[in-house]
Amino acid sequence: MIRATRVELTRLRWRRAIVLLLLTAVVVPLAIAVVIGWQTRPVTHAELERAQQQVEREVDQPYYQRQLERCAERPERYGVRPRDTDLDDPAAVAAACEEQSLPQVDWFLQRSPLDLGRVYEDTVGVAVVTVMALLMILVGATFAGHDWNTGSMGNQLLVESRRGRTWAAKGLAVLLVGLVLAAVVLAAFWGGLAGLASLRGEPVGDAVPGLVWAQSWRGVLLVAGAALGGYFLTMLMRSTVATLGLLFVTAVVVPLLLSISGIDGNECLQPQYHAVAWLTGPLSFPQYDLSCQNLRGDREARIEAGCLVVVDRTDAAVYLGGLLVLAGGASLVSFGRRDVA
Repeated sequence: MIRATRVELTRLRWRRAIVLLLLTAVVVPLAIAVVIGWQTRPVTHAELERAQQQVEREVDQPYYQRQLERCAERPERYGVRPRDTDLDDPAAVAAACEEQSLPQVDWFLQRSPLDLGRVYEDTVGVAVVTVMALLMILVGATFAGHDWNTGSMGNQLLVESRRGRTWAAKGLAVLLVGLVLAAVVLAAFWGGLAGLASLRGEPVGDAVPGLVWAQSWRGVLLVAGAALGGYFLTMLMRSTVATLGLLFVTAVVVPLLLSISGIDGNECLQPQYHAVAWLTGPLSFPQYDLSCQNLRGDREARIEAGCLVVVDRTDAAVYLGGLLVLAGGASLVSFGRRDVA
């Protein structure tokens, strides 16, 4: 089995289309990391000087001077609160009005420091995993589809007549590539950003490493499962184009029809929500039935009444794992029984 898997890995490595897809799966996440690093780069001395000059020009405008005078007359209307400023002290009021009403240097420096917690909260990691998962579906489909399109599957079975062994070796090769690629890319993505933050002296929250690690290993499994799913479907349908068409219908057409159908709890049937829930945690979807509009209560009561549909990680694992097992079982049975021609 190990020898057969090595052969399949070699065959996979020599497919130019697959190599291109793998390179794209590496380049795109790293490009995202580079963009994040560039957009959060420290402010240079020249940029700071330009911002200060712009503030000075803006402050001299009559509009801001009139606004400053009105703030001094009625400071509370401009957000100057007694608990923060002594309103009986003209100097304190003037300083507060300047801070509240006049342009500040920060207004003209539209860059925030690199914050890994903010990157995580903005679901950038989810986007990276999504890109890799989509590309790995293409890798699995292209790998299997090439053998069927060229007719080389029959030649391979002349060398190894045990179809189950051939099927398993190919699937294991695709799975290993997905696991290694996702692990390396995610480690480089988050490790690179963490190293850059450290070089810049930016603090990293205590909870961020744990959150990133949890999302990353789930992302590795999702990417590997996507590669395996593409392989299973193509071995079943014996056509890369048919696999891509089925995936398009599943990922776009079916969710669209479910969304406009008005079926209660249709979110539980849509694969994209399960994938996101697997990576980020439970997703909640309020239901807008008439019986739910007047329901007031805690979260558990709304869930029990069917007014709040929740997709959690357990649901996602069962749903996505079930689809993978179903596709794999059908693929194995079809490959073992149908003629190879």
